[in-house]
Amino acid sequence: QVALFDSESSFLDRSKMRAGHRIRADAIAGEKRVLVSFHNLAPGSYAVSAFHDENSNSETDKNMLGIPKEGYGFSNAATGRMGPPSFQDAAFEVESEPLRIKIEMKYP
Repeated sequence: QVALFDSESSFLDRSKMRAGHRIRADAIAGEKRVLVSFHNLAPGSYAVSAFHDENSNSETDKNMLGIPKEGYGFSNAATGRMGPPSFQDAAFEVESEPLRIKIEMKYP
């Protein structure tokens, strides 16, 4: 699952994401790369989060310490301390030209 956010107040709240994509596992079986596109974005700051919903329960499963048990990643390769990164750390600017960002998934 990939989610696009446009503000600190909405960041990581899937009910407030600007746009999102859910990619079926059978559609990408064996692939090491997946391309996701977001179209018609107004200029501004955005951040992306992604997670590999390995058990298809639509949640990021975490251990008792709150650390993800499934793959995850953020734009700008952002990482947080004792939790997820901030919107500012993951944010990138969208202007008039197409932009390509890369998210490398981290697996526990």
